[in-house]
Amino acid sequence: AAAAAAARGSSGSGARGGARSEAARLKEMEEAGDISSSLLGLPQVSMQDTFTARVLRNYTAQAPDEVSLRANEIVLVRHDTAGLPPGWVWCERGGQEGKVPVRGYLDI
Repeated sequence: AAAAAAARGSSGSGARGGARSEAARLKEMEEAGDISSSLLGLPQVSMQDTFTARVLRNYTAQAPDEVSLRANEIVLVRHDTAGLPPGWVWCERGGQEGKVPVRGYLDI
């Protein structure tokens, strides 16, 4: 019984070690550009991918994927605009995020 428990314990720790090495391998592939973080289910935004902007005037969200803005606040804006209509950016404000129009609303 002790030998069986030892065998289970070693295979269990081996599986955990295998999972860690698999995650490390996927992270290396992502860093090398061989795989997208979206395929890994990882967040795709880092501080290098964002910048701040001042809100020029209030904006009220018109759709569920938009975020409302208040004049003079500072919001976090993503550099990546892929998939957004021209003149729109994705930003975060007070824990909420969504797309917003740039012209007339953001000082970028």
